[in-house]
Amino acid sequence: IQSWGSWLIGLGFGAVVVSGLALTYAGYNVFQQQASVILTKDISGVAGLLESSAYPLLGFLTSGTFAICWIVAGLRMRALRNLLLVRILLVISMIPCSGACCVVGFPVGGWALYKLIDEKAGPVFGRV
Repeated sequence: IQSWGSWLIGLGFGAVVVSGLALTYAGYNVFQQQASVILTKDISGVAGLLESSAYPLLGFLTSGTFAICWIVAGLRMRALRNLLLVRILLVISMIPCSGACCVVGFPVGGWALYKLIDEKAGPVFGRV
């Protein structure tokens, strides 16, 4: 279980990098065009949304959320504390959303959750 916690921490820091890249791209779009490009009024089509920084900002929010969930769940798994919190954070990280993190989040979160559903996980975390 502690090794899975290490994996989740590593994936969380990877998600931080993805989140930072998405935020940088959104900032680049604003810098190149104008500050009103963040607002999505009078924009039509997928290309317009991509230029308006809607997708990069969505990628930043989802990657950031996944990063926080993975890092906190990994730290709690390594410390063998708060089994319920770890399960909740793994379920949140498995929610399909946009971004690169959902491709990794569903299988890794599912496998870690499968390991934590085992009846041996409760005693390991200090629960009887």
